[in-house]
Order: sequence, then structure tokens, then C-alpha cells
Amino acid sequence: MEGGLDMATRKRLANRFKAEYAKGTKKQKGEVLDRLVAVGMGRSTARRLLSQAVGSEERPGPGRGRRPKYDEAAQRLLERLWLLMGMPCGPYMKAMFDQWIPALRADGELDDVDGDALGQVISMSASTIDRRLRPLKRAAMPRGMSLTRPAGEHLRNSVRIRKCTDEIARLPGLAEADTVAHCGPSARGEFARTLTMVDYAVFCQLGVCRRGW
Repeated sequence: MEGGLDMATRKRLANRFKAEYAKGTKKQKGEVLDRLVAVGMGRSTARRLLSQAVGSEERPGPGRGRRPKYDEAAQRLLERLWLLMGMPCGPYMKAMFDQWIPALRADGELDDVDGDALGQVISMSASTIDRRLRPLKRAAMPRGMSLTRPAGEHLRNSVRIRKCTDEIARLPGLAEADTVAHCGPSARGEFARTLTMVDYAVFCQLGVCRRGW
């Protein structure tokens, strides 16, 4: 029995000073430890019990804690919609909800869907959609080699998402381009890079190939 104090007494003393110890500076914590040592408690024991007492208040007990915002039904529906919509990225999927949801309802694809689950999915942000679909995406679409450097947040936010239902410009000049590095599983050495551009007004396609390294 340390200093004539049993374990129950040591815990009671630690709990009495736990708030002061938790909020105190390094010097103030040392003073709390000095007080406990003065009544017969070992310094290392006092430090351990004070830390445990503080931590036990911060950790939620069984059945406590923050309630999940999205339930399992919403997760299953999100994965189902992602497959029905052609496995889009989160920002595009979010932008297309107002076109796809009515169309899927009209086709009877959502007859068995719970309204609360659908509401949860529609309320998800684009980043939440990407995060919750990440395991399914990894299983369905293994990531290959990519040499595209991530764009800055300002640039990404300035590019408007063009949905499949948007009207395409009738005058030449609106084009989309994509680059591909034909490097196989490694970017070392020489390989070919291709750039493909398509003008949506005249459906003219331009391809350019150059040597890359």
C-alpha cells in the first residue's frame, strides 16, 4: 500500500484534482503533483492516475457519442445510384442529382427506395460522396498510372461542371481536350504522349502525338 493510501483513496484524490491538472500549465501541473506527493502518493502514480482520470472523462462510454449522420440504407442507395449513373466522380454526381433522380423514379428504379435514405443521399456534399464511395471505387476501378498533376483548389473551383443535359454550343470553338501518357506501369524512360481535342460544334477531332520522358 503506497504511502498508507489504498487504491480507492488514491483514485479519489486524483479525481479531485483532475480538472485543475487538465487546465493547468506545466508549472501548475507540477504543483498539483507536489500536493499529492505530500499526502503519501508516489509522483509517477499521481501522474498516471491524473492522466487516466482526465482521459476517462473525454472518452465516450458505450452507446454514447455522435450519432451517424448517414445510415446504412443511405450508404447502400449511394452505391446503387453511383453504378446506375455510370460511376461518376462526386462533384459530377452531386450536380446531376436533379436530372437523374426524377428519371430513375419515372423508370421505376427507385420504387423500393426509402424516402429518408434518398433525402440523406441528396443532402451529401460532393466531398462526402467521394469519401463514402472510396472503397467501392477502389474495388471497381483499380487506379492506374497517372502523370496528371493535381490542380490548385482555385483552378478546380473556377471550372464549371458541364452536365450531359446541358446544351452544347452551336458555334465552333468549344472543345474538350485530354492527354494520355502511354508509359505502361512506369514513367521511366521514353514513351509517347497523345493529346486529343474534340470541337463539339463540328465534331472535329484533332490528335497530336509527341515523345515524352
